[in-house]
Amino acid sequence: MKAPARLFANARHGRMAAGLFACALTTGCAGGLLSDTRIDPASPIAAEAAKVARAGGTFPKFSQIPEVPKDVRPPKAFGLAAADTIRVRDDVIARTEPNTWTLQGGEATNSFAGQARTAAGPELAPTDPAVTEAFARELRKRATPPPPPKR
Repeated sequence: MKAPARLFANARHGRMAAGLFACALTTGCAGGLLSDTRIDPASPIAAEAAKVARAGGTFPKFSQIPEVPKDVRPPKAFGLAAADTIRVRDDVIARTEPNTWTLQGGEATNSFAGQARTAAGPELAPTDPAVTEAFARELRKRATPPPPPKR
């Protein structure tokens, strides 16, 4: 069954009136708290704060608002500059993504590698595998197994 809309037409106005009443109550409470504010005399800025609070300043008029400067670029130029910045960002990301770095080739890479080899000294000859195996056998012979666990 469909109820006619006119039966519920006044319910909306009642909620709005209750909301406005609650807003008026809270505004009244907050206004009373703020109007009775005292400045702490021990504060280092108490004298200046009291002077500023009592001073009645005038507000500027709309006719006093300065004109827009002539040396500011138009909004469309800001958009073009932003697009250019995004293009440069995407280029940097594309060039520095994972798996895009290489140390192969190139004069700078070869020069760096040559300087590093020179600084490291002469290249050592590879060790004889028989010497390495004899050393490992000697270590195995000297190694003692751990004692059995106590039960």
